[in-house]
Amino acid sequence: MSSIQILFVDDEQNLLDAFKRRFYRQKNWVVRYATGGEEALRMLEKQPCDVIVSDIRMPGMDGVELLNKVADTYPETIRYILSGYSDRAMILNSMNVAHQYFNKPCNLELLEESINVAIRVFGELRNPRIQKLLASIKNLPSPPTVYDRLSREFRISDPSMEKVVDIVKTDPAISAKILHLVNSAFFGFRDSITDIAQAAMMLGTDVIRSLVLVTGVVSATFRRTCPEDVLDRFSSHSISVAFLAYDFSKWLGWNREMRESAFTAGLLHDIGRLVLISHFRDYIHKIPVNDPDSNHTIIDERDTFEVDHAEIGAALLSIWGLPIPVVNTVMCHHQPSLTAGDEIGMPTVVHVADVVSHHQNTSTPIDPALFDPEIIRRYDLTQKVSQWMMTSSLFVQASSN
Repeated sequence: MSSIQILFVDDEQNLLDAFKRRFYRQKNWVVRYATGGEEALRMLEKQPCDVIVSDIRMPGMDGVELLNKVADTYPETIRYILSGYSDRAMILNSMNVAHQYFNKPCNLELLEESINVAIRVFGELRNPRIQKLLASIKNLPSPPTVYDRLSREFRISDPSMEKVVDIVKTDPAISAKILHLVNSAFFGFRDSITDIAQAAMMLGTDVIRSLVLVTGVVSATFRRTCPEDVLDRFSSHSISVAFLAYDFSKWLGWNREMRESAFTAGLLHDIGRLVLISHFRDYIHKIPVNDPDSNHTIIDERDTFEVDHAEIGAALLSIWGLPIPVVNTVMCHHQPSLTAGDEIGMPTVVHVADVVSHHQNTSTPIDPALFDPEIIRRYDLTQKVSQWMMTSSLFVQASSN
């Protein structure tokens, strides 16, 4: 494995010394240290880095300004911010440039683990063009109706968090951004959070409002390159897969936490496709409307980009710090047998939900050949899916409409 180039930037020498004591054991890390933004930029001119970790408050050039310059000049670099609890306003200003946030005093074990995970998943993408594109992605587009609904709710003097959560859950981009922020070490939650309601309660309406505003502004930029009907189809399919994954996992007897994780993975499973649609004009014309996940489409992605949309989505979510089970599910949702164990896992649940979502409204039964053949054999999946669909209220409602 090639060495990972990492640059830590902080004007507090004590913290830099703590980094040195902690990370000298990482044999595959080449670590450098800078005491300010200007020094960091001079060091990057001589040797770019894979990861930069910068304090947010520094004399002269602050961390937000530094990371903006890094994003412009070295977009392939993964960017982390260190901040104190009182820096929430600056944190929100840095959302368009930082991939992850860590609070001070910094949990060095958590930081070390996060860097290793992001590098491992991100490094699996051998195509430098895609690596550069993914690291430069800052926000994702969202359907405009969500902002209208949220704005109306926020105009109420005492907005209902329950209603806010219901609205947020219908939008993959806003959900991703909320989970991105709440799972950052800045908020100090030890356990990964995949429940949108829990995340919204922890963040509060003010932060949710800021997330919506930031995402909404950037959404207008993406809409210049990504047709609205495509975004609508993406949103509808993502929501459908999320609810199907939740329902199937409930039928399997999973607990609420596991069902919420399945919902999250279903909501985000095609996020890599949105990246490709937004940044490669010709890609959209290669996606069949009736069967966008056909083997032909995925093979064409690999021939064109050397990776497919599932790998791209997983790399993006790993940089953002989403929980590893969600990242792995997004990575393997077309071939869950790659991670299959003795029991049905989240990749298989989302895979089933994805296939069913594309074909549940057709008049013919779902062809078992559309599923990963290995999981069909391993789990007797055809029978299980049939039993689930016969008993689920989702399909009873669909057949009665």
